[in-house]
Amino acid sequence: MRKYRIITIAALVIVFFDFVSSDFPFQEFKKNIEPGNAKSVKTDITFIAGILNISPTSNLLCEGVYKYHRDYWKPEISYNEDSQIGYLKIKVADDREEKKYDDSDNTEWDIALNKNIRNDLKVKMLAGIGNIDMQSCKMDGLEFEMLAGEVKINLKNTSVPNLEFKALTGEAEIDLSGKWENDLNAEIKGGVGELTIKLPSDIGIKLNITGGLGDVDAHGFSKHNKVYTNELYGKTKESLYIDISGGIGNVNIRMVD
Repeated sequence: MRKYRIITIAALVIVFFDFVSSDFPFQEFKKNIEPGNAKSVKTDITFIAGILNISPTSNLLCEGVYKYHRDYWKPEISYNEDSQIGYLKIKVADDREEKKYDDSDNTEWDIALNKNIRNDLKVKMLAGIGNIDMQSCKMDGLEFEMLAGEVKINLKNTSVPNLEFKALTGEAEIDLSGKWENDLNAEIKGGVGELTIKLPSDIGIKLNITGGLGDVDAHGFSKHNKVYTNELYGKTKESLYIDISGGIGNVNIRMVD
């Protein structure tokens, strides 16, 4: 119950303050991590409130610039390797007994990852604005969870085999366009107000859309009950399988060349 209250308060802060600028100056913390002998990495990011940017622009394993107002929002970063697998964790631990939040609690993280090192990425964003750009990265999977906010996730040309997305409220855009070298199994759950998914036009796609939904805009798909398929479904070597469920509002499916 205590954890739930903390998360809820953090979400409400972002909604009501709408990312207004704070009178408190930002502190800045930078941390770079060398890849060592890692052939792949499991990355676990826990973000509290504010603006989170993740990009594939580092020549190292990870480069990060972390801005925060309060000392207790300075991130804790750890990295170790075992059998050529790297384990990267970036999180905030707020150990205060009494937690009160205002606009000074917003943070800004800019995290750059290496697109040439295979990544199994897990992101938990409690509240805020997220820009997760992993275009053309080598990926083993993406798991994303958000309590409240807005997020854009770019997985174009990644051939990511597994995708899990959960959100309580907000808006989301997920780009799955580009070339695919394998199947995709994606599960999207939650109460997102509006969900937009970009999909490639040259591969077979099956969408299973269930739950208390608003309008579904899926031009170019045939509908049978809650299942939507395009003309290429069952005719291409690779296929995309996407399950969408929960109290999601409008669902917009966009085919991209």
